[in-house]
Amino acid sequence: MSSTSTIPPQSNWKHFRKSRTATAALIFLGFLGFLAIFADVLANEKPIYCRYNGEAHYPIFTPNKIDSILLPSGKKQSIAYKRVADWRKLPLESALWPIIAYSDKFMDSDNQGFIAPGQAQKLVIGGEKQVLPARFRHWLGTTRNGHDVLAALIHSSRISLMVGIISIAIAALIGIVLGALSGYFGDQRLQASRASLLALPVGIFFAWFYGMYVRRYTLEDAGAESFLHLLGQLTISLLIGVGIIGLTLLLSRLLKRFSFFAKKVPVLIDSLVTRLIEILRALPVILLVISFSMVFKGSIWFIILIIGLTGWSGIARLVRAEMLRNVNLDFIEAARSLGFSERRTLFRHALPNGLTPALVAISFGIAGAIIAESSLSFLNIGVDPESLSWGKLLRMGSAHFEAWWLTVFPGLAIFLTVLSFNLVGERLRDVLDPRR
Repeated sequence: MSSTSTIPPQSNWKHFRKSRTATAALIFLGFLGFLAIFADVLANEKPIYCRYNGEAHYPIFTPNKIDSILLPSGKKQSIAYKRVADWRKLPLESALWPIIAYSDKFMDSDNQGFIAPGQAQKLVIGGEKQVLPARFRHWLGTTRNGHDVLAALIHSSRISLMVGIISIAIAALIGIVLGALSGYFGDQRLQASRASLLALPVGIFFAWFYGMYVRRYTLEDAGAESFLHLLGQLTISLLIGVGIIGLTLLLSRLLKRFSFFAKKVPVLIDSLVTRLIEILRALPVILLVISFSMVFKGSIWFIILIIGLTGWSGIARLVRAEMLRNVNLDFIEAARSLGFSERRTLFRHALPNGLTPALVAISFGIAGAIIAESSLSFLNIGVDPESLSWGKLLRMGSAHFEAWWLTVFPGLAIFLTVLSFNLVGERLRDVLDPRR
């Protein structure tokens, strides 16, 4: 059962495509997502495939591999992929290079000192200088240490999108749940025993302590290793937290043997959520993020968590307003009259018809999170010091005005990304607004 005013998704998509600017913005974001996902294959100093001394190698896909090669003389030579300083200078028989033959961490010692995009570039092999071949050229110039700017832009897109999407996903989950509960139940309709109300905050505290704080170094090491490893460790932390909360709720049943703790009382969920929203909206969030980032300096995952935990108030406020409007509509009253449980009525009928403003806020929130990460990186308190991001490139450009490409290209990337998310958000607002 749902509201009869719901517009079919196909019709929404047709209305969305009528805006050429929003469609172009969506295509750009799709292209940016493609760059972020396949950054290691598109921009890497290692070849995708090569033949060395008659043996085939795939350095990008097996970065930790050590091959033992049989030389024509009969001797064996080991080649450790991580120890090869510069694959360009190996006598490879054949090679298939990425489109950009550099990663964001590779430093070209032959082209250090702010080489401009159109400036002459060289390659030194065996002490002999030669003109850098076109396939190895730094098309957008280099930094002082010889980092390729185009490769840094491609790999930084992963950082920016990861911060924007994951942090706002956390904020959206918190904001939608709290906003829905607040608007639907108010201060009187949701009741729980005193034992449960006492056990829940205790369980949440110990769940955070043992699930996140105690395992913070494990999570940080997992994030430095790979995204999949981090995802696995976050799943373990989540299971630990859920288990601890479940255990405290089970133990609360012991308190229910006493009549005082067994008595059900109204949960002032609306007042609590409203006060939390007011507190977060009154605080200078960017200063709060900077303060925590100084404590957990160099950990992108803590920055994501901080932005997510402080960015849910706007989403919760919009969802709460929609729930207050929907709670007395006919289709909600019909669901109650049919005997549906409050949980089913809320999550299957009321909430799906109140998510439209949240979807628009999420789009704008991703843009805001990307700006926040770039600002932190510009202040040199953002990502890992060894990683380059759009904000760090801007910081380099601000310190060296002669290296104009360090300001123009990262600034253009930030501008286009934020503008695209804002255009998509505005178009979603126009398409999903039932008054239009």
